[in-house]
Amino acid sequence: ADLDGDGVVDFVVLGEGEAPEADPLVGRAYWRVHRGGGSGFAEAGDRWAIPYDLRRHMASSFATARHGLLDLDADGRLDFVAWQSGEAPEADPLLGSAYWSVYRNTGDGFAAASERWGLPFDLGDESGPGGLRHAVVGLDGPCPRLVVLRDGLAPDREPRLGRAFWHLW
Repeated sequence: ADLDGDGVVDFVVLGEGEAPEADPLVGRAYWRVHRGGGSGFAEAGDRWAIPYDLRRHMASSFATARHGLLDLDADGRLDFVAWQSGEAPEADPLLGSAYWSVYRNTGDGFAAASERWGLPFDLGDESGPGGLRHAVVGLDGPCPRLVVLRDGLAPDREPRLGRAFWHLW
């Protein structure tokens, strides 16, 4: 992932077992980021602040992850986005149905406090049966758009959704 927004992929150590030196705070308080360059990754890693302890969720697969990295504000840097309740310290049943929690990229980590990113409708449980029903992509400009790929998610049900067209928000 290109965390610092310089256009070059960075190597990110997510947990203490991945680095040669044992550091119990990796995955709890920060990630270790080895910045990318023209001939490889920096040998020394920088501490990249994360919003909360992610260690207990490291065993989950991407399909059941409750967070991700998206550039929602189109500043060229990936933001940390929590899209389902149960992982973030604040327990809120509206997380994932009414809003996402966005921890903005500060250039050397993610903000400690989140901002609410409103959703057009309840997006449901992505890990349930039926698979992927929506995505966030940049289709027509610098800001990403929510794309509903299949029926059964949007309030206005349309059986041709996903076969003939997608809904864009």
